[in-house]
Amino acid sequence: MLNKRKGIILALTIVSTIGLTAALFSTAAHWNTDLYGFCELGEHFNCNVVNTSKYATIVGFPVAGLGAMAYAGFLVFAGLIWKKANELLATLAGSMAIVGMGFSLYLSSIEAFVLHTWCVVCITSQICIALILGLVLWLRAIDQKQTMTSS
Repeated sequence: MLNKRKGIILALTIVSTIGLTAALFSTAAHWNTDLYGFCELGEHFNCNVVNTSKYATIVGFPVAGLGAMAYAGFLVFAGLIWKKANELLATLAGSMAIVGMGFSLYLSSIEAFVLHTWCVVCITSQICIALILGLVLWLRAIDQKQTMTSS
């Protein structure tokens, strides 16, 4: 049981690092659109269109920057629970992942139905948050089962 738990935490760390990298890149590209040259793949795949739209900021702050903060939070969470389960931290991480997934779905709907174009970096981030949600829920289930077994 313990090896599976650490494997999940390792996977969470890797996926969070990928998400953080994508979010930091997207944040930088928000101010320097030349960085997105590789992502202009035609009418339906263009990161510049997505990342410079009015939906790319909240009160002037890039949405990708919020993603970077969330991914950094998941990395901190993974480090804090490596040795020992913490129900409060797991609940916070789970809540953060649910909110992140909901926001990601909202942004995906903007790409699909309003902008009619997709951002490859954003899709990477969307996949990462979906995986993080699954990993956090799986980890929480393992920790709860272990708590019930040891009681």
